Amino acid sequence: MKIILLSAALMLVALGSNAQEKGRLTIEPRVGMTIATFTGSGAGGATDKVGLTGGFNLEYGLSPLWSFEAGVNYTQLGARDFSLDRSEALISGQKSRLGVVIFEKSSLTYSLDYLVVPLTVAFHPWQGLSLRTGLQLGYCVRSHVKGYIAIGSVATTSQRDDFELGSNYPIVSLQSGNVDGDLGDEVNKFDVGIPVGIGYDWKNLSLDARYVFGLANISKEDVGHMRNRAFMLTLGYKFKVTR
Repeated sequence: MKIILLSAALMLVALGSNAQEKGRLTIEPRVGMTIATFTGSGAGGATDKVGLTGGFNLEYGLSPLWSFEAGVNYTQLGARDFSLDRSEALISGQKSRLGVVIFEKSSLTYSLDYLVVPLTVAFHPWQGLSLRTGLQLGYCVRSHVKGYIAIGSVATTSQRDDFELGSNYPIVSLQSGNVDGDLGDEVNKFDVGIPVGIGYDWKNLSLDARYVFGLANISKEDVGHMRNRAFMLTLGYKFKVTR
């Protein structure tokens, strides 16, 4: 029993010595990277896109173990989209069959830049360590798409009923072009998400890793529900405003 009480006392001492100071306010400039993509029924073949994030946060100590954070950050989100849509036709003749594969191939990068306001509550269970979650509000200030689209058809003669798109098939027709423009009214301006993350403070340096689950549909087009997803890793430096 004495050992249990001694262990509990040591834990309380450790927590108290490493806890947040109640009433302490810090301002933290931070910069880092994002790995973002789209998810949902309208996301198609979306893959990860790397971007940057930077801004500042304010953190206020609510109690020895809890704090509240709010800030403003410029954050680059979006996704890369590689897709190959195809359909097949089969024309039968007296001696052979002509297979026609009609395809649309695209390689596009969607860049969505947001002014982001994170509002989170952090729990500080151990020295320098923090666990946080809350709400993230975003306003899209830039939406852009850039890449390549090709539409064409490929023909081959074969006795098989299935035809695969390959380099040995002659291209009957091909239309291709570059895409580089503003998405404009195709994207909803306001976004909301739930951040879940972990942080570590060493002296005045702060390392933060969080994953943001987007909740809002970011597309105004009738392509299904599409939401932002992003991993963010930032490094900051905390300045004391009050103690």
